[in-house]
Amino acid sequence: MRTRNLAGTITYMSGWVGVILSLIFAVLPGVFVGGWVGLKVSGLFFGAPLDSTIAVKVIMATFMIWGLLTASAIYIVGFSLVGFMIGSLVQGKGDT
Repeated sequence: MRTRNLAGTITYMSGWVGVILSLIFAVLPGVFVGGWVGLKVSGLFFGAPLDSTIAVKVIMATFMIWGLLTASAIYIVGFSLVGFMIGSLVQGKGDT
């Protein structure tokens, strides 16, 4: 007989909610912040008026992807942790 793992189920469900909400709310701010940081780093390396070289573009793209992944990870991990805590509380109440 299989036992129900309610905490794990709610964790997965809230993780997917975090994925959906990160696609809606975290993509644009993550890319904007990453692009801003990429501009600042490129300005430190190559000087204030930036030329359109491959190195500057690579730095910009790297930081934009980094910002996107960081913002999405915050949403996904945060919602998964909240879901795990709620699932553990609900499962703990049912066992006693």
